Amino acid sequence: MTRPDYYAIAAEIARALRAEGFGEWGGRLEEAIANGFSSTEILTALRWHLRELRSSPARLSPDTERAVRNLLGAIERALG
Repeated sequence: MTRPDYYAIAAEIARALRAEGFGEWGGRLEEAIANGFSSTEILTALRWHLRELRSSPARLSPDTERAVRNLLGAIERALG
């Protein structure tokens, strides 16, 4: 089984968030990727931001919500 490209998926979600008016959330995901020193650190940061996004009152499109949920699940499985 191949692993998803977590960074590419997170970048796609960041673009979708910006398009939906949630630029701050998109920036948080982009910063997590840009500022991480290791893949574990980046995935941990992405997981934290995605969890926060899901618990926020932000009303995402169904496609973006699904992408967030799927990426979060994949990251949680990868980090164990």
